This record gives sequence, C-alpha cells and structure tokens, in this order.
Amino acid sequence: MGARDYFDDQTLQTDAAREYAFTRADFERVRKLIHVRAGISLNESKQNMVYSRLSRRLRTLGIDSFAAYLDRLESDPTFDSREAQRRATPDDPWSHRYVNNVTAPGFAAYCLERWTKSADIVYRANPAWHRPPAIRRIVVRS
Repeated sequence: MGARDYFDDQTLQTDAAREYAFTRADFERVRKLIHVRAGISLNESKQNMVYSRLSRRLRTLGIDSFAAYLDRLESDPTFDSREAQRRATPDDPWSHRYVNNVTAPGFAAYCLERWTKSADIVYRANPAWHRPPAIRRIVVRS
C-alpha cells in the first residue's frame, strides 16, 4: 500500500519523508499555472504526481524550494500568466484568443524587439512592467 498524503496546517504531510517542503499554496500555484498556460484542470488527487515530477526538476536545477522554482516560472520574460489571467473572459477562460493574437508576448518584464531566424533575438526592457528590469536590453545570438 502506498504512502497516504494529506495537507495539514498548509503543508503536505506523508508517511514517507519528503526532500522538499510542499505546501498547499505551492500546489495551488502549480494548478493555476498549468490551467493558465495549458488549459488543464489539475485534480487535487494529483499532488503526489506534481511533487514527484517537480522535485526532480528542483534537483536538476539546484533549486531549494517549490516557491523559488514557481517564482522562476512565473517570471518567464516571454509569458506573463497574470496578464493572461487578467485577459480571461467567460467565453475564453484561458485567454487563448489574446495570447494567440499577440505576435510576440511583450507584456512581461521584456518585450521582443527583434527576431532574426538563425541569427539573433533581441529583448528590450518593458517600461510598463511593475518592476522595470535593471538590464535594459538583451541580445541572444545563435
């Protein structure tokens, strides 16, 4: 019989020791992120699967907490889940129309300035971002 898991005082408890703390807030952030980015409604019964898969990711990246990893995902300069959530409507709850019609998402910390296939991609700081980045321009060359 497998380990029994449940949330107690906002922390996932289990019969087996966990390598990383995994809170209800962490699980809810994962559920929300997956829902916004992929349109998948993740059932609460999937908490073990989420822990298992993401803990491998944390180990690989050398990150010490789910919160730090989720902060990193949510700060992806090419996709802002909060903006997508703001653009959600009752008939388009995942903001697909909005996201699909923004040629290059530029509603996060950086905006796409230029992309030249097989050559380079240039991002510029978004002055409207709630915390304007210290680095004003990023150039990535192939």
